[in-house]
Amino acid sequence: ESLVQQLHVQRKVASMQVLGIGETQTARSRGLATIVIQSIVDSSQRITLTAHILRKLTSKIPPMHLCTTELDGKLRNLPLADPQFFKSESINIILGADHYPQIILDQLIKVNSNQLVAQLTIFGWVISGK
Repeated sequence: ESLVQQLHVQRKVASMQVLGIGETQTARSRGLATIVIQSIVDSSQRITLTAHILRKLTSKIPPMHLCTTELDGKLRNLPLADPQFFKSESINIILGADHYPQIILDQLIKVNSNQLVAQLTIFGWVISGK
């Protein structure tokens, strides 16, 4: 909802029930919006998608600021898709697995006995793990 308002994106009428774990109804969509997501690393990289609009996607992620000392070495100078990933912030969009093949590229860096991984995407590097 907040992203649609910030970007002044036109919404289309639609309603979809969102189910969580155990098929618990967690929300109902407030419409659809077509948006373009562009890389901050390479402005020629972008995808267009239609998204369901929800009042709130999740709590702030990560739940607390993270220590970035683990990024020293192999990951330190990578152009990240989210350079501020370590700050606790609101989430504006969640990409579904159906968009994964559109964004993923073939480079992968494994760190910490494979507990921390950096994956190259069209948006820049994405770090996951612990």
